[in-house]
Amino acid sequence: MSYKQGLGAEHLVAERLKTRGYQILAQRLRTPLGEVDLVTCTDERLVVVEVKQRKSLRLGAEALSTKQRERLLAAFDYIWSAYPEWQRPEARLDYILVTASGEMKRIKDALRQE
Repeated sequence: MSYKQGLGAEHLVAERLKTRGYQILAQRLRTPLGEVDLVTCTDERLVVVEVKQRKSLRLGAEALSTKQRERLLAAFDYIWSAYPEWQRPEARLDYILVTASGEMKRIKDALRQE
């Protein structure tokens, strides 16, 4: 998928999360350990979101390679320590697949999905 399509998918996910009560803290946040697509929160939960545009929603968390998982976990840990004002009682990393037609599949707490 193209860079432009990826940006469109991230924007679509951000808008959907806003309608569900999430505040967008950052989009395309660059950390020394890699870029994170979205950092969102509610009063009780910090959620770092990895967005991927795909042709279908069949794949789940297994679509993340070991290297991607390691990078996301390292970036997540960095965000947790570098932005204490974003900390909440709960925290997780979600993976959201988006098709070109706008269908979405959300895998909550994706790094724990083995």
